[in-house]
Amino acid sequence: IYSIQIDSTTYSGDTIFHHNYPMIRGDFVVCEYVFGTSWTGGIISLPNDYNLFVNKALDTICINTQANLGDKWILYTYPDNRYIEAEVSQHYLDEFFGITDSVKTISLQVKDEDGINIEDAMNARFLKISKNYGFTRIFNFYEFPFEDEYDEWLYELQEELNLIGIGEYGFQNFGAEEIFDFEINDARHIRDYSQCLPDSWLEKKTILKVIDKTTSPNSVTYTYARCYRREYIDFNTPSNSNITSAHDTIVQTIDFTSQNMLNLSNPSLKPYSLDDYSCNFLYCGESHKTISDEFSEYSENCLSMVIIDKSKFRNVGHSYRKGLGGPYYNFTGAWCESESNLVYYNQSGNQWGTPYNCDVLTSLQEDNSAKDEIKIYPVPTKKYICIELNISDNEDYIMQIINISGQIVCQTQIFPNKENLINLSAFPEGIYYVKINNGKTQYVKKIVVNK
Repeated sequence: IYSIQIDSTTYSGDTIFHHNYPMIRGDFVVCEYVFGTSWTGGIISLPNDYNLFVNKALDTICINTQANLGDKWILYTYPDNRYIEAEVSQHYLDEFFGITDSVKTISLQVKDEDGINIEDAMNARFLKISKNYGFTRIFNFYEFPFEDEYDEWLYELQEELNLIGIGEYGFQNFGAEEIFDFEINDARHIRDYSQCLPDSWLEKKTILKVIDKTTSPNSVTYTYARCYRREYIDFNTPSNSNITSAHDTIVQTIDFTSQNMLNLSNPSLKPYSLDDYSCNFLYCGESHKTISDEFSEYSENCLSMVIIDKSKFRNVGHSYRKGLGGPYYNFTGAWCESESNLVYYNQSGNQWGTPYNCDVLTSLQEDNSAKDEIKIYPVPTKKYICIELNISDNEDYIMQIINISGQIVCQTQIFPNKENLINLSAFPEGIYYVKINNGKTQYVKKIVVNK
């Protein structure tokens, strides 16, 4: 949601000039401009009840706020003399966000220079303006007119915007104290994942449940019951690969006077679109804040995206969620990808997602659902096992053998649709787990070495 916030007004006779606060605006390739123009453009109020919105080409979009039902006017004139005729097509009481107000619907019709109706995508668009709360449906005036389909997608030709600051709706600024506001028995289940080919692969699944909370004027301390499982593969040095898991208690203290927490409490300059939920703030009932720390090279008025070293890639695109903590992120680069995301939460009884099971995280579980895809024989064995992957792909698979202590005692590459022979003659007797993984899919089978 792009907000409208008037910084100041100036007057020239009966004409009022409204000056918006700047916003971050970029070309999405090279630069993000710190002092970009508001999405409404410049706003000029004329004494005849017309409001002019000035676009980036210094043309004007004209809105008659006092037009009555059936009134028409020219909203915009194109350089080739085509124009958009606006008409108040409806005037009624409408309810939005629990508020009832008088609303006018403004329909649009594109005409040629002779005033003849012509087909155009803008004919399907319309605006809504309420008596007391302004626009409730609008498009991006500053970027208008849209030259092609790409521009229409890029600048969101038409969006039904949440109003700013009405009750609990619209974009509400929130800070660190709201982000890290957890109650006892609240739970977050988090998946951390990273892969840098051809070097390493890491996955960590964590359950955090609040079991104690202590507050002070400038900080809060949480005690969590934690359950996690961490699996790491080092492709260059297999002996460094390991699996660790634990069910323990940890303590976290959050100091709201620290610089990072103070940064979180500043107003967001740029909105955050939660594409994976495909919804907005109103329909999700959730609030989000993005700290765009990937832009860190400053010039006079420009933020340029830096080239990100793989050792630093976990710091990209942090987002925080009200009452759910953070940071959470997704990043995909040329050789590396990384993410940290909620897969489940229980927030004061409000639940979302699919929870992890602590017993599963802290123990190896055999996968019995892949009987046709994977065959390992003989079991039990004395010296060798043969692994067959009956899978119709040509991807690389890593095979690991893990002892009951969670140590990886063997790691090698295996190939689909071949007999892969593994020598176990040096292994002590006991139970082992064979784990087969291609970074996206994994299989786990139990074997027994019996000499």
